Amino acid sequence: MLSIFLKLVTFVIFFRDNRHLKRRSELAKIEVSGRKEGGKLKTIILLSHGEFAPGLKSALEMFAGDQAKDVLAFGLRKGESADQFGQRFAQGMAEVDQSTGLVLLADIIGGSPLTTACNILAQAGRMEDTIVLGGMNFPMALNAVLYQDSLDGPQFVEKVLGEASAALQQFNFQTDTDDEEDDI
Repeated sequence: MLSIFLKLVTFVIFFRDNRHLKRRSELAKIEVSGRKEGGKLKTIILLSHGEFAPGLKSALEMFAGDQAKDVLAFGLRKGESADQFGQRFAQGMAEVDQSTGLVLLADIIGGSPLTTACNILAQAGRMEDTIVLGGMNFPMALNAVLYQDSLDGPQFVEKVLGEASAALQQFNFQTDTDDEEDDI
């Protein structure tokens, strides 16, 4: 049993370290090159039911550091009405620069957090320069943060959705049945 655990830990470390080498390289290029010419700054906003959005923001800060510091996260709290959520969202949006584009990442398309946020943004005239994506997962959010200022419009959406979709896979864990002893 211990050998299975050690193999899993080794796999996770290997996968994590090698999978993100390319990401880290891309991140470095983005940080060095700065904003793409003609690119417009974007504010990333995470929307969810419960604590998913705030928790995802915390994970983004671990992976993306300062690039994730300006990400906003709003979760519809248990027992909170859509109107109460809307008031919190509107207060948070009052601090956002009106000249930046917005990227809304939501857990569910058509859910109360997303529809409430879109209604508030529409009333404020902010939907024209807003990208809305649903089915939020960590790869989607991470790529949105990494490419927020280097890709625009369709290229941004294609990259973010492509990475989010590519991350959805079944994990097949195989054990070595011939190895009955622990490898310690």
